[in-house]
Amino acid sequence: MEYEPLISIIKSMINSLNETDGKVRRALRLSLRRTLQYYTDLLPKMVSVKADEYNKLNFNLDLQIISFDNSKKGELRLEHTTPLMSFVDYLTNLNPEEVEDEILNYSGCCWILKEEDKKLNDNGHSQKRPGGWKKCYEKAEIVLVA
Repeated sequence: MEYEPLISIIKSMINSLNETDGKVRRALRLSLRRTLQYYTDLLPKMVSVKADEYNKLNFNLDLQIISFDNSKKGELRLEHTTPLMSFVDYLTNLNPEEVEDEILNYSGCCWILKEEDKKLNDNGHSQKRPGGWKKCYEKAEIVLVA
């Protein structure tokens, strides 16, 4: 499996995180978040209709190869459909045998416009996505390219 080495590291970090507390736990939690960010950078990305139109008019970039390190392109924003810290907390509460499937089935990232990101945040969905990311995107009127 292509992502197996990375998933193995993530699972090990989760095990360590669940056995630790205090400053070390905080450091592991943030490290796990960063590692998940690198993992999700490798996955295919979704694109909102507005972001797709903006990209075609202004950049015509291949949005599948742009990384988080270069994620702010004009009005474009690459955002995690399920916020990473929420995903970290979710993973740490699973049975160890469930972790890999959840990582492999992570909802991924989506290119949206700055205005769409603001709408998500204004709706209170910057860090949490109650009812799931699709419901929150719908509430923020973010439509994905089919």
